[in-house]
Amino acid sequence: VAHMDQLSYDSYRAKDVYMKNGYLDATVSEPLMRVDSGSYLADLTYQVDEGAQYRIDSISIVGLVDGLDSEEILDELKLLKGKVFNVDKLGKDVSYIQEQVANLGYAYAKVSPNFNKNEADKTVDIQYMVRAGNRVTINDVIISGNYSTKDRVIRRDIYLAPGDTFSLTDLKDSKSALGRRGYFEKIDIEQQRVDENSINLLVKVKETATGSIQAGGGYGSYQ
Repeated sequence: VAHMDQLSYDSYRAKDVYMKNGYLDATVSEPLMRVDSGSYLADLTYQVDEGAQYRIDSISIVGLVDGLDSEEILDELKLLKGKVFNVDKLGKDVSYIQEQVANLGYAYAKVSPNFNKNEADKTVDIQYMVRAGNRVTINDVIISGNYSTKDRVIRRDIYLAPGDTFSLTDLKDSKSALGRRGYFEKIDIEQQRVDENSINLLVKVKETATGSIQAGGGYGSYQ
């Protein structure tokens, strides 16, 4: 069955496959559709120019805050010098660098990858530009959506308290800890900016229906 609203996205999906395999110059045309009115079947044709496959020549990070070692971070990245470029791994590396910066209190840190392609030898240099912004602390933790579960029970699993320096890993771990209890079918922790140097954490939960609560404390991670 054809989903006409999805056709405009299919070219991007196809190009993404090439980007996962190092074809940075790949182009995929819009689909050309031929419809057989008798059989209700359609043929879709895409014009593809994959270009050359690029390998990584160098990776660097600029703008890291004090307390972070660029060499240590580079050792943990998915993309490696000499390997074929992969846009999925690039995204994971951006998230990893951002989390390391955010763990030092920079809740609104941004990481932007820049590319310098060398078409002569089909290599690419990647530079991650870090914009840390201001360091922030927790002003308050505000809980909502709980009717049977007391606030103090929830707060036991929140690893950030008023006065603490923000940490993205602690925020993620808090959400996982709440999920493992089995009390809630939905958990969301939002960051609410109070001023340039402080934020509130808005912990919003939806409790599991009575009779369907499962035992918590498992080893899995709630997501």
